[in-house]
Parts: sequence; C-alpha cells; structure tokens
Amino acid sequence: MNDRRKIGTVLLAGLVVLSAMVIFATPAVAEEYDPWATDPTLDDPSLFLYIEGSTYNPSTSGDTWIAESWINPVAFSHGATYTDYVDVVADNTQNYAEDPYFFVWFKDNTLISSITVGQAQLFLNGTDQGPWGDVARTWTTNIGCTDCPCANQFTDSTSSSCSNQPLDPNPGKHQGQTGYWVRIRIGNVPAVPDKSYGNPEDGDFDPTKLQSYVRVPVEYTLTSDTAKDLTTLIIHYDAHNNEAQSCYQSSTKNSHDASSYYVPEFSTIAIPVAAVLGLLFFFNYRKHRRND
Repeated sequence: MNDRRKIGTVLLAGLVVLSAMVIFATPAVAEEYDPWATDPTLDDPSLFLYIEGSTYNPSTSGDTWIAESWINPVAFSHGATYTDYVDVVADNTQNYAEDPYFFVWFKDNTLISSITVGQAQLFLNGTDQGPWGDVARTWTTNIGCTDCPCANQFTDSTSSSCSNQPLDPNPGKHQGQTGYWVRIRIGNVPAVPDKSYGNPEDGDFDPTKLQSYVRVPVEYTLTSDTAKDLTTLIIHYDAHNNEAQSCYQSSTKNSHDASSYYVPEFSTIAIPVAAVLGLLFFFNYRKHRRND
C-alpha cells in the first residue's frame, strides 16, 4: 500500500511539474501597440518637434527663445518663399496628444508677407495615413487691420484676440514669447511605441526611426521690401496639447521645439572673402616687386 502511495505521490508531483513547464513554456501573447491608448494616471505627453533636415543645436544662437530647439539655418532672401516640414511627436509610449494646436511664432510681422500652414499628415509606424487635422490655412500681415473680421491677420500676443482672450506675455505660460503667431489644429498625435529614435541630447537621434508622428508643412513668403533686415528673422514652431487658462495658453510640457533662422547667403560671404584674398594677393605682389 505504501508503495502505491509513493507511486501516486511521484506521479502527482510529476504532473504538477509537467503542467508548470507547459504553462511557463507557452509564449506570452504580445500586447498589440495601440497609438490611441490613454492612461489617466500619466502626465500629458511632451510634444517633440523636429524640422526635417535640421540640427539639434540648443542655445548656440544666443537667443533663449530657441533654446532646446532643432535649428534649420536658411539663406533668407527678400520676396522668396520657403517650406519647412515639421514633425510633431507625442513623446510618451502610453498617452497620445489630444488634438493639439500647432503654432508658428515670429517676432516681427513686417518681415513676412504670408504664412500657409498646410494640412497635416498622420504617420503610423512609418506609413502615411493621409490628411489629418484642420485643412490648410493662409495668413497675411494685413498691417493696419485691427478689426476682428480680419480673420487671416497675424495675431499679436500682447493684444486681445477676437475671443478677447489675450495671450499672457509670460513665456512660462505658453512656451513662447511676445510677438506674432498663427495656429491650427493638427489632429490627435499618436503615442510612440518605443524610444528607438534616441535622445538628441545624447547625440544619438535618428529621425528615420520616428515611428509615429504628425507632419505639418509650413510655407512662408518673406517681405519684398529690401529695406527690411532679414537677419533678425526667426520662424519658431511650437505645439500645445491641452488648453488651460485661456484659449491661447497651455499647461503641456514641451521639449525640443523647432526654429528656422537666417544665415547669410553664399554670395554675401563669398564677396567679402574674395575681396580680402584679393587685397592680400595685391599687397604680396607689390612686396615682391619692391624686393626685385
């Protein structure tokens, strides 16, 4: 009888071990990535902005406005039109950004004739999902137009808007500064499935690994008035998630904004350099003639 009990005990123990092996050996089903998942216990996602082809170059311009920013140096010319493609990323693997505003900021409205923010495109896992958010819209300077029906004028951040909700000039309130701006809704920005694109602060950022984002085309035409100094022009991009104190303010943490700013055209640099080299050659030639 004891032998039977021993055999039974051994068989039972073996069955338990075998069951455990089967359970733990069964591969776990991977949870499918949901770009629109939300976790109310988490903070709102930071909004990461990147201009295609730009360089992360914080604080080197001497302008605190574009600190922590992707810099796109542009050889601005009077009357010319330029296009930036700005990718907006919700830097959080679990929370998407809910229909944020995309902003274009600038300090001097007399340097820009018009700005067109095209309709955004949604990218999921690198695949273009098509148009997203509001349709394209164009703003012009409309200098001297202060009436609210002038809906396409640039907005002065220090004055009341058509909603009578002035933007607080405190940069801590809206991640910008006093100046002028235009804005548009760009639709929900999907959460990123992982951080494989790297960290720009560590120097390992790879834009080709941005899996999920919203791309916004911005076209701007500069003033044709050659008396205007374009060296002071900065086009700054920002995005705000949830509105807080007013319709133009945000409590969302932002990181790595994007800016295009002026760099001298090649001819502007080349001509003075050529002149200096020419003078050096001339004086060197005269020196040799005296020695002869």
